[in-house]
Order: sequence, then C-alpha cells, then structure tokens
Amino acid sequence: MEAGSEIDDASKMFLQDAFRETTSKALGVIQQARGFPSALTFGGKTIDRLKKLTPGEFQVVVAVLLRAFGATDVTVSPPGPDRGIDGEGRLIRLDRKVAFQAKRWSEKNVGRPHIQQLQGAVSKPDYGCGVFVTTSRFTSAAKEEVDGPHSRVISVDGLQLAYLMLASGLGVYESMEEPEFLDERFFSNLRI
Repeated sequence: MEAGSEIDDASKMFLQDAFRETTSKALGVIQQARGFPSALTFGGKTIDRLKKLTPGEFQVVVAVLLRAFGATDVTVSPPGPDRGIDGEGRLIRLDRKVAFQAKRWSEKNVGRPHIQQLQGAVSKPDYGCGVFVTTSRFTSAAKEEVDGPHSRVISVDGLQLAYLMLASGLGVYESMEEPEFLDERFFSNLRI
C-alpha cells in the first residue's frame, strides 16, 4: 500500500470515528434530557428545518459542521456547476484536504452515481476524503459504494446530520429546557 493511500484511509477513519462518537453523544443527550423530544422527533424537526434552506445556505451548514470537526480554511464553491464538490477544507491533523457535497433533498435518496462523482473528485492526490451530506437517505447501492474497499467517501444522512448538529451545538439551543429547541438565529444568519 502506498503512503498516500494510508493517509487517505486515516483521513476517512478520523472523520468517520469523530462522526460516530458525536452521534452517540447526541443520542445520550436526547435520552437523558427531560422534556426534550424523542430522537426521531428531534431528527425529523431538524431535517424539516434544513429542507427549508436554500441550497447555498445548506452548503454553509455543512461547512460550519466541518469546522466544528476540526477542518480549517473551509470554503463553499460558488453557485453553478461544481463537478461533485460543493466545498472543501483542510484537516490540519493529517494535512489533507477534505471535500464535501451537500444535497438538501426532500424525497429523492442519494444513489451510487452521486457517491461515484464525489469519489472521482477526491481521487486527486491532495484530497484525503470526501463527505457526502444529505437531508434524505442513501440507497443501498450508494452505501455499498461508500463501504467499498477503496472508497474515500463518508456518508451522512439527514438523521445523523441532526444528531451531529445537536452534539456540536449548531442550530440548536444548548439548554434542553427550551420549548422550541431549534435556534432560528443560527438558521437566519447563514451566508455564503
């Protein structure tokens, strides 16, 4: 195995582990909070709010989320054809670029061709991995592509995104006592 591919594997594993740990943390917070909605209710309401954003605003949410997980120099691509990348940043810990694709979809699930497009975009030597974030879900074929032995793509569906936002304090009130847990100030200040 080449040294570059070991670093790329480390990039993907670093983010996957961070996302998995943070999702577990968010579920623990939800389970322990009195008066807070169930995990599915919380996830559903958060996803519904995210679907009301413009595509550009949703890309900003993903950029802010990547910053919360240690990415620096995070940028969002300008509107127009993006060739599979809506934005990118740098994982300082591994000195590798991370790209992201953000799809704010209501009904359509992300399929294998979408994952393959991001996979092709991050196959360049300076990219460690790509993160595909959606408000919907991934088809079984897309999940197989992500789980493939040479994949450099991580998938985050709508429910996991909601949990990552909660655990990172993005768009939700830190106090579980609030009757409305979504922080509209966060959503109304999203700018490209």
